[in-house]
Formats: sequence, C-alpha cells, structure tokens
Amino acid sequence: MALASLLCLVATSACGTRLTDNEIAEDQAIAVTGAVVAPGAEQSGSGDLPVANGAMPLDTGGSTAVDTGAAADGGTAAATNPAKGSGGKTGSSSAGTSAGTTPAGSKTTTKGAGATGTGDAPCTKPLAPIVIGQTGAFSGLLGGSMGLQRLGLSVWGNWVNANGGIRCHPVKLYQMDDGSDPSKTASNINDMVTNKKAIAIVGANIPITMGAARSAANRLGVPLVGGDGGDNAWNTDPNAFQSGGSFTPASAGGFVDAVRETGFKKLGLIYCIEATPCAQMHKEFDKVAAATGTQIAFQQGVSLTQSDYTAECQNLKNAGAQIVGLYVDAASQQRIARSCISIGYKPVLETGGLSVSPTVINDANIRTLTEYVGNINAPYTATGTPALDALHAAFKTHTGSAVPDQPSVIGWTAGILFKAAIDSLDLAAVQGPITTAMVYEGLYQLKDPTLGGLSPPLKFVKGQGSGIIPCFTTFKISTKGIELPGPKFKCMPWKA
Repeated sequence: MALASLLCLVATSACGTRLTDNEIAEDQAIAVTGAVVAPGAEQSGSGDLPVANGAMPLDTGGSTAVDTGAAADGGTAAATNPAKGSGGKTGSSSAGTSAGTTPAGSKTTTKGAGATGTGDAPCTKPLAPIVIGQTGAFSGLLGGSMGLQRLGLSVWGNWVNANGGIRCHPVKLYQMDDGSDPSKTASNINDMVTNKKAIAIVGANIPITMGAARSAANRLGVPLVGGDGGDNAWNTDPNAFQSGGSFTPASAGGFVDAVRETGFKKLGLIYCIEATPCAQMHKEFDKVAAATGTQIAFQQGVSLTQSDYTAECQNLKNAGAQIVGLYVDAASQQRIARSCISIGYKPVLETGGLSVSPTVINDANIRTLTEYVGNINAPYTATGTPALDALHAAFKTHTGSAVPDQPSVIGWTAGILFKAAIDSLDLAAVQGPITTAMVYEGLYQLKDPTLGGLSPPLKFVKGQGSGIIPCFTTFKISTKGIELPGPKFKCMPWKA
C-alpha cells in the first residue's frame, strides 16, 4: 500500500487523498534512503519495496520519518564518513559547492542554499541527529491543493542527509497529517515535541489551523520554521519564522503582472468562506486595487463544496470584471473556469501559488483563460541559480520526477531556512547536540537572508514578528504552458 501511495504522489495526481482509513493505517512506514520498511520490521539498506531513491511515501495518518540510520542517542550507526548518505552512497550537491563529496576534516562553504558541509569545523563522524516535525493539511479539501508541501520537505530531508546532514548532524523528520483539524494540529505538535523530541516544527501547512499551531508551539517552546504563510500570524507572531513573502501581497503579485501585460483595470474576486487565506484576500482586496491602480468591479464569497459556479461567473460578467482572482482550492478553480467558459465569459484569472496543484497547471480551461500566479517563494519551474538547480536536482534524484508544483517549493524552502539557521551557528553547531535554543539563535543571526534566492530578504529579531514582506515572484499558466513573466522577486507598495 505504501508503494501505491508513493506512485500516486510521484505522478502528482490527487489519488493520495482518496485512501480509506484502513489503507491510511497500512501506509505508516519509516523511510530509509532507498527502501520502505513496515513499522516494527527490521530496517536494512535495501528493503523489499524500492521508493524512488528515498522519496517519502504519502502517509495520511500517523507519521513518517526520514533518517540516515543514526542511533537515537547520537551514535554513529549510519556511516563513518558524514559526507556520505545512508546506504554508503556518496552524496552530491548541484548547488555549486563540493559539500557532498568533500572528505571529512576539510572545509566547505556554508553560504547559499547548496551549503551542506561543515564550514570551518572538521567533521570526523556523524553527530547527534536533529529531530524535526511537520504537521499540515495533507488530506481533505486543502490537501488536494497544497498537500505536496509535504513532499517538498521530505525531498529536502533525503537530500540533506545524502549530503552529510547539517553540520555533520543527520536529520530525522516526522510528518503528520492534521486534516485541517485544530485539535489534531495541536495533538500532532505535542506528540512530535514531547514524545519524538522534535526541536522545531518545520514547513507547517496550517492555513486554517494556525491558531492551534501557535498555541501549541508557544506552550512547548519550539519555533514554527517556514510554512504556508497563509495566515497573517506568520508575520506577527515572534515565534513564527516565515520562509517567504507575506501571503496576501505576494499572492496578489499575480495581479501586478496581469495588469501590466493586459492593461485591464477592473478586478473581480471569488474567495472561499472556509479558509483563512481566502478571507484575508477579501479583507485586503482594496489594498490590491490600490497597489495596482485598478478598481474593484465585483467580489463574492463561495463554498469549496459547490459543484457549479455559473451564477458567480454571471455576476462577474455583468459587473465587467476583466481579471478575476480565484482564492479557492484547486478543484474549485477548475470548476469556476469551466462554469465561466460555459456562459461565454472569458476573464483573465489570478491566484496564489499555495493553491496551484498539478491538476490546475494542466487544466485545459485554465490554460485557455490564462492564469497569473503570485508566489511567496521562487517559481517552481525557475532554474539557473545554485539554489534552484539544487532544488531540481534533488527532486530528480529522490522522486525521479520534476518539481511538481509551488507548494513543493514551499516545503523545500522551509527546510532550507532551517538548515541556514543551523549553518549560521558555525563552530557551535559541531560541538554537541543541536537544541531548540540554538535554532532560535541561528534564525536571529541568519547569514543568507534570501536563502540563495528562494525567498525575498528575511530578517528575524527576537521578540518581534517579521512584519509584512510585500515581495513576490510570478508565473502564468497559458496555452503555451508555464511562462515566467516575473521569475525574480519584486515588491509592491503595501500599507500594513
């Protein structure tokens, strides 16, 4: 069952969200690079079920873990050369550094997203593992849109371990689905921190359950490092360390390029009533119009459970909306595009990258209308820098496929932020176990604030939220495929 789920995941289909409760229970497994082992079974370097070079299986109940086989107490069971991943395979880096293949004891750079070595500190053996956790909406309505954020972080986990870990420390990653249930979000975080000894929650996908996550993380004294960014609390809570631009202005970046390229001046908005990011876009839509020099023609709230949106399309058409923002899940975007085309209404579409799944990218109706997408991180198809090339090489190596969508980049970038924080500690990172206090310290003294170009500049100050970061990248979905009108970060005027 775990293999079947993985094939669904690598093919970037939505089949992973259709598992029954029994099938989900069967899917709980521990991933060791190159193999999947059922819980309680003996772990080996080969295993019976190959898993796409170490890609994590999608497990929508319980948790999964990525590790290099290091003993839980910080022993050296995995390997004798930290420049090698589990199974004895020599790591490699596509980020322009020699991090993965440098002999132990030599020096490697720690700047940029490709940094995987030990800096000025000699690395003679694997150090204590770093345990981190991820919770998120990986099933249900939102899971179909942004569930591959989980894949992005698991690929990062396999990649970083294949390249010697973080400053000689292998990473063990637990990933737990909360199905957008606040009580389960809190329970997951409590379990990972209290029982599994996670020192940070990384890459959380919690657009609906941010309040529960904040409460649990603050109570337990662990940071939220990178994630979906869909709630403004990512920018106001001193314990939340966002790994990209702020959701509303960054997502609205698609409007900037849509207006620039089309010259249209009348905006419309369809937003869901179930999720916080949708409500935020509705609440701040006047700021979008002000930033783009446009006017709001019409906006309307809808339910993600609607099977048809013809009435909403007719209202937008009657109001003369030329560019329509779709702040709904992936499936609803497809239904809206179909409904609008059915009445001969063909507006230009706009949305945020958080809800652009592979099914949206490949939808014929959306391509016909053209959809501009604003992102909190670099576009998922962009290449040409060490950080981006490392991202694409890691996906090819650990899944056998290309980066599938924008949420995958969000998950990956959260991992890169966590790694950058530990790298910032320099020699202190190799003098003993990595603690939660050290994660905070590393975040506050972050040395590469753009994570190699994966994010706009980041700066974290103790006791303060990051504040609104109105910077974004864009891509557009058209009959030509994926185009990059704005592959580099731009910022818009934004009144907080």
